[in-house]
Amino acid sequence: MNKSSCAGSYSLERHVRRKLLLTIMPAFVALVLILHLGMSNLIEGYIASRLQNDTENFISALQVDGANWTLPDEAVALVYKRVRSGRYYIIQWPDGEFRSRSLWDLDVNPVPLSQNNQQYFINDVVVGENWLVSQQSVTKKETPFTFWLAEDVSSVQATLQRYEFYLIGTLFFSILLLLIWQRQILRGGFARLNPLRDALLSGRFEREKVLPENTPLEVSPLIDSIFQLIDRSVEQTRRSRLALGNLAHELKLPLQRLQDIAQQCQSDDLKQQLDELFQQLQRRIDSELRRARISGNPMPGSRFYPQEEIPYLIKLLNRMRKGHQGVDIKYDVPDQVLPLDRDDMLELLGNLLDNAWRYAKSRVNLRISEAGSGWELIVEDDGKGVNDDALELLTCRGVRLDEQHGEGGYGLGLSICQSIAESYGGSITFSRSPLGGLKVRVSI
Repeated sequence: MNKSSCAGSYSLERHVRRKLLLTIMPAFVALVLILHLGMSNLIEGYIASRLQNDTENFISALQVDGANWTLPDEAVALVYKRVRSGRYYIIQWPDGEFRSRSLWDLDVNPVPLSQNNQQYFINDVVVGENWLVSQQSVTKKETPFTFWLAEDVSSVQATLQRYEFYLIGTLFFSILLLLIWQRQILRGGFARLNPLRDALLSGRFEREKVLPENTPLEVSPLIDSIFQLIDRSVEQTRRSRLALGNLAHELKLPLQRLQDIAQQCQSDDLKQQLDELFQQLQRRIDSELRRARISGNPMPGSRFYPQEEIPYLIKLLNRMRKGHQGVDIKYDVPDQVLPLDRDDMLELLGNLLDNAWRYAKSRVNLRISEAGSGWELIVEDDGKGVNDDALELLTCRGVRLDEQHGEGGYGLGLSICQSIAESYGGSITFSRSPLGGLKVRVSI
């Protein structure tokens, strides 16, 4: 049961987290790309407009002196006069060119353009630098000129890249905060259902007390279905056990008639057979009645609290076995709620204690303890016990010693105990007790 539930486990928190990441990650990537492209275009557009403005100034400042063209010194900004300042220009015409002092020893040769053409591009003339180049072809006084202006944008790109890293870091931090927030929201929402979970574990269902305030609308139908199922299960179990008790009581009258017929029978052999049949049926009915009384009020899904249930069980057995008042039951049980069904444990321990009490001289011991990943229940008595052959028979499924050896044997209800143990993936074993009687060990 546990293995199958683990294999099919499903985490709503992980599912929501995965879906959230699949939704916001593409959006954040798209946001970073849009900001990168937008800022890059904005910066390049601003620098290009500045280069275009310088180009127009140079066009206006060019003067012709006879056959020579001149560029007045006052028309050239200081930034073009500093060596490797990051701002450069080259003005070419068929008979000559002007180069900015900032180019110094850099060998740059503009690509010829067709007449009245203009273009912008990035050039990596110098290693580690990116130049935004504006190249324009203009005709002035019938002389074709090529204006080549460039500005190093490496520092601007580095600054933009740094802020993009800050943005990406901020976005990832925001995603982390969003995931933590989503986790807190989910856990806070499901924490409202803790009273319901505790009620399911303890088996104490009071709808008004276990239902949390402001129950989420999404889980309200589930909660209603759980309570409806519990109500139906309780009612069905109650009717089944009531019918079982009624059936056992109804069979008493036919059994009494069977006993009367046996007493009136003339044949001793037939009388003995009928008497044995009567005794066997009587024990079966008494056993079923004890089981119905031991189980008490049905509450499917409730957990077993030994410190609370064992005294009640001993008191009930003591009342049912008035002829065995000299038997003392000692128990050592944990002071905690066990993750085991209350009805199963009452039926299991009820059968084992009733069986041990029936054959004990003066003492019955019960011990419940943890054993690895499960629990171990040991019931032993100081009765006469059974021989080795009988111990082997007890380990055989469905074999009851009382059916083979009469009232003096063990076995009534032990097959039921074995079925309960196996339903929890456990086992039941029989051995001699140091007290002298039978020792039953149940591992679940």
